[in-house]
Amino acid sequence: MKTEEIFPLPWEQVLWSSRPDFPASLSQPRTRYAFTDFRIVVRRGNRTVRELALEDIESVSLSQSWWQRALGTSTVRIVSRRDAQGLELANIHHGPELSLILQLRATELFGDDRRNLDADFFRRALGPGAPSILHPNRGLTLAAAVLCASIFGLVGLVRHTTLPPVVYAADDPIFPDGHHRTTEEISAFMEHDVMPFARRVLAPLVEPALALLKAVRASWRRSLWDLPATVPRGWAL
Repeated sequence: MKTEEIFPLPWEQVLWSSRPDFPASLSQPRTRYAFTDFRIVVRRGNRTVRELALEDIESVSLSQSWWQRALGTSTVRIVSRRDAQGLELANIHHGPELSLILQLRATELFGDDRRNLDADFFRRALGPGAPSILHPNRGLTLAAAVLCASIFGLVGLVRHTTLPPVVYAADDPIFPDGHHRTTEEISAFMEHDVMPFARRVLAPLVEPALALLKAVRASWRRSLWDLPATVPRGWAL
């Protein structure tokens, strides 16, 4: 019987928790990061997919792409002493504050006793209402929005002005002079013109293959099941 994972552990304090911001929130809507007095955790839904003990932190780095500068977010990368893969907290707010705290914990300036950690201090520094060093760049955000709108508008204008209009001939079987025929007229056209043509073209290819399949089926029915070599009605051309 599979037991449900417990998070946090009974003796564990959650000091900070956050979901990734846009655009990671679109591809990973159930992802959540957590920083406790014992470890860093990446969770998806009710399952822990990656974790790193605080005492195993080797180093911490902070990076920011152009779109993260526009949104006021950043990515914190944590290198482990035991695992070269490390751990990444992407597109988060308060990234500089969190990376500084983790780096201080890695250098043991906070001490290695969890009882010395002031949970209220971390919540005030990293909580939703805490001031942040990074702020959204409204000018960059507006420029990106205007650029995207301009590109879509230009593409729509080019497609509208360069595509030639569709012209239907007077003897078009479906749209004569651009007027749609009735369902009965289209059915009659398919039955009297399309299907006879398809039979003439496909018969030399289909009939030999169907004859071979009939022979194989008849042989199997006689040799394996002692049944008469009848042909299914749907196989008759």
